[in-house]
Amino acid sequence: NFGMDDNTITALTRYESADESIVTVDEFGFLTAQSVGETTVTLTAVITDEFTVEGTVTVVVEEGITFDCNSIYGY
Repeated sequence: NFGMDDNTITALTRYESADESIVTVDEFGFLTAQSVGETTVTLTAVITDEFTVEGTVTVVVEEGITFDCNSIYGY
């Protein structure tokens, strides 16, 4: 973990939705569905000048699906 705590790594991480008309993502990685469709969300963490972590996930928003919770975490 390069001697960094989780809060520091979280602060270094940026999130981006490929299509914000389908899903938006805030600075903490929380997703909000905007409309039905499929897009990708990319996260990038620049840990050092020589080490960057990047990941991409496909997000599918379907009509009629709702979640009644405050957050969803994946590990």
